[in-house]
Amino acid sequence: MANKKAKKTTKKSATTAPKTTTTKVVTKGTSSATKPGLANFVKSLAGPKDLDGIFSAKTLSLLFVEMIGAMALTMMYTFSKGNVFYLMFAVGVMVLAFSNFAISFFNPIFVLGNWLTKKISAKKAALLIVAQILGVMLASVLLTNFIQAVPEAANSRGAMFGSQAKPELFKLSKITEGKEWFIFLSEFVGATLLGLLVAQTAKRNTGEKAVLVGGGMFVSWFVANSLSNYLQQGANLLNPALAVSTVDFDKDTWQWNTVVYIIAPILGGVLGFFINKLLVKDSSVKTSVKTA
Repeated sequence: MANKKAKKTTKKSATTAPKTTTTKVVTKGTSSATKPGLANFVKSLAGPKDLDGIFSAKTLSLLFVEMIGAMALTMMYTFSKGNVFYLMFAVGVMVLAFSNFAISFFNPIFVLGNWLTKKISAKKAALLIVAQILGVMLASVLLTNFIQAVPEAANSRGAMFGSQAKPELFKLSKITEGKEWFIFLSEFVGATLLGLLVAQTAKRNTGEKAVLVGGGMFVSWFVANSLSNYLQQGANLLNPALAVSTVDFDKDTWQWNTVVYIIAPILGGVLGFFINKLLVKDSSVKTSVKTA
Protein backbone atom coordinates (compact mmCIF):
# COMPACT_ATOMS: atom_id res chain seq x y z
CA MET A 1 0.00 0.00 0.00
CA ALA A 2 2.83 2.35 0.82
CA ASN A 3 4.44 1.74 -2.53
CA LYS A 4 1.20 2.51 -4.41
CA LYS A 5 0.76 5.82 -2.55
CA ALA A 6 4.33 6.78 -3.35
CA LYS A 7 3.75 6.16 -7.03
CA LYS A 8 0.64 8.34 -7.00
CA THR A 9 2.39 11.22 -5.28
CA THR A 10 5.26 11.12 -7.75
CA LYS A 11 2.84 11.33 -10.67
CA LYS A 12 1.09 14.37 -9.18
CA SER A 13 4.33 16.18 -8.42
CA ALA A 14 5.58 15.89 -11.98
CA THR A 15 5.18 19.21 -13.81
CA THR A 16 5.02 19.83 -17.51
CA ALA A 17 7.97 21.50 -19.22
CA PRO A 18 7.43 25.20 -20.13
CA LYS A 19 6.60 25.98 -23.75
CA THR A 20 9.27 27.84 -25.61
CA THR A 21 8.55 30.49 -28.22
CA THR A 22 10.87 31.46 -30.99
CA THR A 23 10.94 34.96 -32.47
CA LYS A 24 11.83 35.57 -36.08
CA VAL A 25 12.77 39.09 -37.14
CA VAL A 26 12.22 39.82 -40.77
CA THR A 27 13.73 43.02 -42.15
CA LYS A 28 12.34 44.47 -45.33
CA GLY A 29 14.44 46.96 -47.20
CA THR A 30 16.51 47.54 -50.23
CA SER A 31 19.30 45.09 -50.81
CA SER A 32 22.85 46.33 -50.94
CA ALA A 33 23.46 44.67 -54.27
CA THR A 34 22.10 46.71 -57.13
CA LYS A 35 21.76 45.64 -60.70
CA PRO A 36 23.98 47.61 -63.05
CA GLY A 37 22.77 49.17 -66.25
CA LEU A 38 21.26 52.37 -67.62
CA ALA A 39 17.75 50.88 -67.69
CA ASN A 40 17.77 50.24 -63.95
CA PHE A 41 19.07 53.76 -63.27
CA VAL A 42 16.28 55.32 -65.35
CA LYS A 43 13.75 53.03 -63.68
CA SER A 44 14.94 54.17 -60.24
CA LEU A 45 14.37 57.81 -61.21
CA ALA A 46 10.86 57.13 -62.43
CA GLY A 47 9.53 57.14 -58.86
CA PRO A 48 6.58 55.17 -57.50
CA LYS A 49 3.59 54.23 -59.61
CA ASP A 50 0.42 56.25 -59.19
CA LEU A 51 -2.11 53.91 -57.65
CA ASP A 52 -4.97 56.30 -58.38
CA GLY A 53 -4.08 56.76 -62.05
CA ILE A 54 -2.78 59.80 -63.89
CA PHE A 55 -6.17 60.99 -65.15
CA SER A 56 -8.31 59.91 -62.23
CA ALA A 57 -10.65 62.32 -60.45
CA LYS A 58 -8.19 62.61 -57.56
CA THR A 59 -5.29 63.53 -59.82
CA LEU A 60 -7.33 65.97 -61.89
CA SER A 61 -8.54 67.74 -58.74
CA LEU A 62 -4.92 67.95 -57.58
CA LEU A 63 -3.86 69.54 -60.88
CA PHE A 64 -6.75 72.02 -60.70
CA VAL A 65 -5.81 73.04 -57.14
CA GLU A 66 -2.16 73.51 -58.13
CA MET A 67 -3.20 75.70 -61.08
CA ILE A 68 -5.53 77.86 -58.99
CA GLY A 69 -2.98 78.10 -56.19
CA ALA A 70 -0.22 79.18 -58.57
CA MET A 71 -2.55 81.77 -60.09
CA ALA A 72 -3.45 83.17 -56.66
CA LEU A 73 0.20 83.23 -55.57
CA THR A 74 1.17 85.13 -58.72
CA MET A 75 -1.51 87.75 -58.14
CA MET A 76 -0.49 88.20 -54.50
CA TYR A 77 3.17 88.50 -55.43
CA THR A 78 2.34 91.08 -58.10
CA PHE A 79 0.04 93.19 -55.92
CA SER A 80 2.42 93.10 -52.94
CA LYS A 81 5.51 93.60 -55.17
CA GLY A 82 7.28 90.75 -53.42
CA ASN A 83 6.52 91.87 -49.85
CA VAL A 84 7.43 88.90 -47.66
CA PHE A 85 4.99 89.75 -44.85
CA TYR A 86 1.93 89.63 -47.11
CA LEU A 87 3.21 86.52 -48.86
CA MET A 88 3.80 84.67 -45.59
CA PHE A 89 0.19 85.07 -44.46
CA ALA A 90 -1.18 84.44 -47.96
CA VAL A 91 0.75 81.20 -48.40
CA GLY A 92 -0.17 80.03 -44.89
CA VAL A 93 -3.87 80.55 -45.59
CA MET A 94 -3.61 78.74 -48.95
CA VAL A 95 -1.88 75.78 -47.33
CA LEU A 96 -4.62 75.57 -44.69
CA ALA A 97 -7.26 75.70 -47.40
CA PHE A 98 -5.65 73.28 -49.86
CA SER A 99 -3.56 71.05 -47.60
CA ASN A 100 -5.76 68.01 -48.25
CA PHE A 101 -5.15 68.35 -52.00
CA ALA A 102 -1.87 70.15 -52.69
CA ILE A 103 1.41 68.32 -52.26
CA SER A 104 3.81 70.68 -54.01
CA PHE A 105 2.51 74.05 -52.76
CA PHE A 106 2.38 75.83 -56.13
CA ASN A 107 6.14 75.77 -56.78
CA PRO A 108 7.99 73.61 -59.36
CA ILE A 109 11.03 73.19 -57.09
CA PHE A 110 8.87 71.23 -54.64
CA VAL A 111 7.58 69.05 -57.47
CA LEU A 112 11.11 68.22 -58.61
CA GLY A 113 12.21 67.62 -55.02
CA ASN A 114 9.34 65.19 -54.40
CA TRP A 115 10.06 63.42 -57.68
CA LEU A 116 13.80 63.02 -57.15
CA THR A 117 13.20 61.72 -53.63
CA LYS A 118 10.73 59.21 -55.14
CA LYS A 119 7.56 60.51 -53.53
CA ILE A 120 5.69 61.07 -56.81
CA SER A 121 6.04 59.64 -60.30
CA ALA A 122 7.66 61.38 -63.26
CA LYS A 123 4.35 61.65 -65.12
CA LYS A 124 2.58 63.28 -62.20
CA ALA A 125 5.53 65.64 -61.65
CA ALA A 126 5.37 66.78 -65.29
CA LEU A 127 1.62 67.36 -65.07
CA LEU A 128 1.97 69.33 -61.83
CA ILE A 129 4.61 71.64 -63.32
CA VAL A 130 2.46 72.22 -66.41
CA ALA A 131 -0.54 73.03 -64.19
CA GLN A 132 1.50 75.51 -62.14
CA ILE A 133 2.86 77.27 -65.23
CA LEU A 134 -0.64 77.48 -66.70
CA GLY A 135 -1.84 79.05 -63.45
CA VAL A 136 0.89 81.69 -63.60
CA MET A 137 0.13 82.44 -67.26
CA LEU A 138 -3.58 82.75 -66.50
CA ALA A 139 -2.82 85.19 -63.67
CA SER A 140 -0.57 87.21 -65.99
CA VAL A 141 -3.33 87.47 -68.62
CA LEU A 142 -5.93 88.51 -66.04
CA LEU A 143 -3.63 91.11 -64.47
CA THR A 144 -2.69 92.54 -67.86
CA ASN A 145 -6.34 92.92 -68.87
CA PHE A 146 -7.16 94.44 -65.50
CA ILE A 147 -4.36 97.01 -65.75
CA GLN A 148 -5.31 97.92 -69.31
CA ALA A 149 -8.88 98.60 -68.17
CA VAL A 150 -7.88 100.84 -65.25
CA PRO A 151 -6.86 103.98 -67.22
CA GLU A 152 -10.13 103.98 -69.19
CA ALA A 153 -12.12 104.19 -65.98
CA ALA A 154 -9.75 106.71 -64.36
CA ASN A 155 -9.22 109.06 -67.33
CA SER A 156 -12.20 111.26 -66.49
CA ARG A 157 -11.00 111.75 -62.90
CA GLY A 158 -7.29 111.96 -63.77
CA ALA A 159 -7.80 114.57 -66.46
CA MET A 160 -9.14 116.97 -63.86
CA PHE A 161 -5.76 117.00 -62.12
CA GLY A 162 -3.65 116.70 -65.27
CA SER A 163 -2.55 113.18 -64.34
CA GLN A 164 -2.55 110.49 -66.98
CA ALA A 165 -0.22 107.99 -65.30
CA LYS A 166 -0.77 104.51 -66.67
CA PRO A 167 -0.24 101.63 -64.21
CA GLU A 168 2.10 98.86 -65.27
CA LEU A 169 2.40 95.20 -64.40
CA PHE A 170 5.01 94.65 -61.69
CA LYS A 171 8.31 93.34 -63.06
CA LEU A 172 11.60 92.59 -61.35
CA SER A 173 14.28 95.17 -61.99
CA LYS A 174 17.05 94.35 -64.43
CA ILE A 175 20.04 92.57 -62.89
CA THR A 176 22.98 94.93 -62.51
CA GLU A 177 25.75 94.05 -64.91
CA GLY A 178 28.65 92.31 -63.18
CA LYS A 179 26.53 91.20 -60.19
CA GLU A 180 24.69 88.33 -61.83
CA TRP A 181 26.44 85.58 -59.87
CA PHE A 182 25.67 87.30 -56.57
CA ILE A 183 21.94 87.31 -57.38
CA PHE A 184 22.31 83.69 -58.49
CA LEU A 185 23.76 82.92 -55.06
CA SER A 186 20.91 84.68 -53.25
CA GLU A 187 18.32 82.68 -55.21
CA PHE A 188 20.24 79.44 -54.65
CA VAL A 189 20.65 79.93 -50.89
CA GLY A 190 17.04 81.00 -50.38
CA ALA A 191 15.68 78.08 -52.43
CA THR A 192 17.89 75.60 -50.56
CA LEU A 193 16.54 76.79 -47.22
CA LEU A 194 12.99 76.77 -48.57
CA GLY A 195 13.31 73.26 -49.98
CA LEU A 196 14.76 71.98 -46.70
CA LEU A 197 11.86 73.38 -44.66
CA VAL A 198 9.09 72.30 -47.04
CA ALA A 199 10.53 68.78 -47.31
CA GLN A 200 9.77 68.34 -43.60
CA THR A 201 6.01 68.76 -44.12
CA ALA A 202 5.54 65.22 -45.49
CA LYS A 203 4.27 63.71 -42.22
CA ARG A 204 2.84 66.86 -40.61
CA ASN A 205 -0.75 67.79 -39.93
CA THR A 206 -2.51 70.70 -41.62
CA GLY A 207 -1.60 73.33 -39.03
CA GLU A 208 2.06 72.34 -38.95
CA LYS A 209 2.21 72.39 -42.75
CA ALA A 210 0.79 75.91 -42.85
CA VAL A 211 3.35 77.13 -40.31
CA LEU A 212 6.29 75.40 -42.00
CA VAL A 213 5.42 76.43 -45.55
CA GLY A 214 4.33 79.98 -44.72
CA GLY A 215 7.14 80.55 -42.23
CA GLY A 216 9.63 78.82 -44.51
CA MET A 217 8.75 81.10 -47.40
CA PHE A 218 9.03 84.14 -45.15
CA VAL A 219 12.47 83.13 -43.81
CA SER A 220 13.76 82.08 -47.22
CA TRP A 221 12.56 85.20 -49.00
CA PHE A 222 13.89 87.36 -46.16
CA VAL A 223 17.35 85.76 -46.41
CA ALA A 224 17.43 85.98 -50.20
CA ASN A 225 16.15 89.57 -50.28
CA SER A 226 18.67 90.59 -47.62
CA LEU A 227 21.50 89.28 -49.78
CA SER A 228 20.05 91.05 -52.84
CA ASN A 229 19.49 94.33 -51.02
CA TYR A 230 23.21 94.63 -50.33
CA LEU A 231 23.59 94.84 -54.11
CA GLN A 232 20.63 97.24 -54.42
CA GLN A 233 18.70 94.61 -56.35
CA GLY A 234 14.94 93.99 -56.33
CA ALA A 235 12.94 91.19 -54.73
CA ASN A 236 13.72 87.51 -55.23
CA LEU A 237 11.36 84.87 -56.60
CA LEU A 238 12.46 81.42 -55.33
CA ASN A 239 9.81 80.09 -57.72
CA PRO A 240 10.65 79.37 -61.39
CA ALA A 241 6.97 79.51 -62.39
CA LEU A 242 6.66 83.11 -61.14
CA ALA A 243 9.41 84.12 -63.55
CA VAL A 244 6.93 83.70 -66.41
CA SER A 245 4.99 86.78 -65.30
CA THR A 246 7.54 88.88 -63.37
CA VAL A 247 10.77 88.64 -65.43
CA ASP A 248 11.46 90.18 -68.83
CA PHE A 249 13.07 87.58 -71.09
CA ASP A 250 14.14 89.94 -73.85
CA LYS A 251 16.93 89.24 -76.31
CA ASP A 252 19.56 91.00 -74.18
CA THR A 253 18.81 89.56 -70.73
CA TRP A 254 17.08 86.20 -71.21
CA GLN A 255 20.27 84.17 -70.65
CA TRP A 256 21.08 85.55 -67.21
CA ASN A 257 17.41 85.73 -66.20
CA THR A 258 17.03 82.04 -67.05
CA VAL A 259 20.13 81.10 -65.05
CA VAL A 260 19.26 83.27 -62.03
CA TYR A 261 15.49 82.93 -61.72
CA ILE A 262 14.92 79.41 -63.08
CA ILE A 263 18.06 77.28 -62.79
CA ALA A 264 19.28 78.66 -59.43
CA PRO A 265 16.04 78.00 -57.46
CA ILE A 266 15.67 74.55 -59.04
CA LEU A 267 19.18 73.53 -57.98
CA GLY A 268 18.75 75.01 -54.51
CA GLY A 269 15.30 73.51 -53.89
CA VAL A 270 16.38 70.02 -54.97
CA LEU A 271 19.48 70.30 -52.77
CA GLY A 272 17.25 71.20 -49.81
CA PHE A 273 15.15 68.06 -50.33
CA PHE A 274 18.25 65.86 -50.48
CA ILE A 275 19.70 67.47 -47.34
CA ASN A 276 16.45 66.71 -45.53
CA LYS A 277 16.62 63.11 -46.75
CA LEU A 278 20.13 62.79 -45.30
CA LEU A 279 19.13 64.32 -41.98
CA VAL A 280 15.98 62.26 -41.46
CA LYS A 281 16.23 58.54 -40.71
CA ASP A 282 15.52 56.28 -43.65
CA SER A 283 11.93 55.13 -43.21
CA SER A 284 12.10 52.58 -46.02
CA VAL A 285 13.49 49.86 -43.69
CA LYS A 286 10.61 48.21 -41.84
CA THR A 287 10.97 45.51 -39.19
CA SER A 288 8.15 43.05 -38.47
CA VAL A 289 8.19 40.47 -35.66
CA LYS A 290 6.67 37.02 -36.11
CA THR A 291 6.14 34.74 -33.11
CA ALA A 292 5.99 31.00 -33.70
